[in-house]
Amino acid sequence: MVVPEHLLRQLSQLHGQGVFSAVEAGRVGVSGPVLARWVARGIVLRVIHGWYVLAGEAGARPDRHDCVLAAVLAAYDGAVVASHHSALRMHGLPVFGCPDEVHVTHRRRPSIRIGRGYVVHAADPVAVASAHSVPAGALAAVPVAAALVQCGLRFGPVPLLVAGDAALLERRVAPPEIDEMVHSYAHAPGMAAVRRAVPLLDPRSESVGESLLRYALHLLGWAVESQYRPPGVARRCDMLLLGTRLVVEFDGMAKFTTGRAVDTVGATQAAVRSAVTSVFDRDEELAGRGLHVLHVTWRQLLDSDGTLRLADLRRRVRTRLAAIREQESQGAG
Repeated sequence: MVVPEHLLRQLSQLHGQGVFSAVEAGRVGVSGPVLARWVARGIVLRVIHGWYVLAGEAGARPDRHDCVLAAVLAAYDGAVVASHHSALRMHGLPVFGCPDEVHVTHRRRPSIRIGRGYVVHAADPVAVASAHSVPAGALAAVPVAAALVQCGLRFGPVPLLVAGDAALLERRVAPPEIDEMVHSYAHAPGMAAVRRAVPLLDPRSESVGESLLRYALHLLGWAVESQYRPPGVARRCDMLLLGTRLVVEFDGMAKFTTGRAVDTVGATQAAVRSAVTSVFDRDEELAGRGLHVLHVTWRQLLDSDGTLRLADLRRRVRTRLAAIREQESQGAG
């Protein structure tokens, strides 16, 4: 079967992320049976009921969350706006601890609707009143502050802290905006947990891993100073455990590659060796100033399901602190 390229291009330009509906395909002469054959051949992918997207080249498939979101927004024709973590993604912020399903909020309807792969929340005057278009396809989304609070209410403090730290660091939102949104949601169920989480936001946190590590230490009862710069040391440390001489460093893979990626793709062995050597040299420099360093990796911080490994982290920190006290007592003796 010959696929008319001009029809595919035309359909892909109708909405954000290249989604199109079966009705729109029919208008340009693509019947239901033809569309079904395209799906069977992998030329197009079914996104939600009645909506499709071009499959793309092998290895370059479109992001499913983005496609489902674009399809839902198009299907509701302006009646819904992206919200919760779906809005955070549109604003270009990191999302952690949220489901894969798309979340949108209706502008008027007072009831919730759950579809396959998406949730349409009941009308939320606080959020939708200030919804606006964002650069990602000029699709409507609630503001960053509203999305942060929504995530905190529905999914807990972790996604709020991860995205909130990044939003503050990148100046996508200001603290007064978050405070105002917290006040607007004052009587929403679950606001007590959100109020406890908001003061923990830290614009000095430079990565998702740092935000998660700082929160894990908070849960274990340890306060930290983020981006601590020891006297006489040029580079900052991720965090200092307050009241101690222990520096805690989160070691994501980006630290050992180019600093521009979160994996080792494209990193040369020489670059990795150089980065590792730099870390060792910095540890020695800190030791020369009486500081000790505990390195934490993704595997040491999180279980495979994304749960914080609090017991392991507590054990490692306590062991290191005990060793520091022992060393200091021997030095004093």
